[in-house]
Amino acid sequence: ILNQASQNGQRVFVGLGRGDDLLLTWDGYNDPQRVSAGLAHGTTVANELWDLSAHEPAFFGWYLTHEANDLGPASDGFYNPMVNILRQFEADKPVMISPAGTPTISAQILASSHVDVFAYQDAVGAGYVPYVNTFDPQQRIDMLDSVFASYEATHANVEKHLWANLESWQMDGPSYANPYPADFERLLTQLNIEKNYVDQITSYEWLGFFEHPSSSAVL
Repeated sequence: ILNQASQNGQRVFVGLGRGDDLLLTWDGYNDPQRVSAGLAHGTTVANELWDLSAHEPAFFGWYLTHEANDLGPASDGFYNPMVNILRQFEADKPVMISPAGTPTISAQILASSHVDVFAYQDAVGAGYVPYVNTFDPQQRIDMLDSVFASYEATHANVEKHLWANLESWQMDGPSYANPYPADFERLLTQLNIEKNYVDQITSYEWLGFFEHPSSSAVL
């Protein structure tokens, strides 16, 4: 993938995965044993990726795939130590995270973070409103202007990159499961709001959720 991206002139943030502790940055950042295991996993993956692909021009940066809501303790407990490890490979490769839908942030928290790029999830897919999935995307879309305006204000005097992570899928509930591709008109609405506040827009996700309904693939 990186070789083809290099031929295409693309830039890739390479993800480290979460190992078997999906909630490390939600409820495990104060547990030394869990943090140590998470850092060991990230280091192992990073070493292998670096050995295989450091020569590729497309290898632009790192993506810490662990999500978090309370960014202060998650940064102190995991993100910052992991970034410090990655800086040993090449000091100026940017590191990105994608915070969850109601992140606890401040200018001070951002300034003390070692992360470079904050790609905030727009949380439209399940119709998320603070701490509730309504499964009505419009309820979240109605909040996007105020949500991203608040991110923009918090980032105003901090040297961190503000991105959006646009959710391209939808769920019907009642449980958080069975996502499928959203209508493009909905995605266009998200794009037209978020573009007013951020430097870049990413999307989650393309592979998997964008299967045709008749596909025999097991997602």
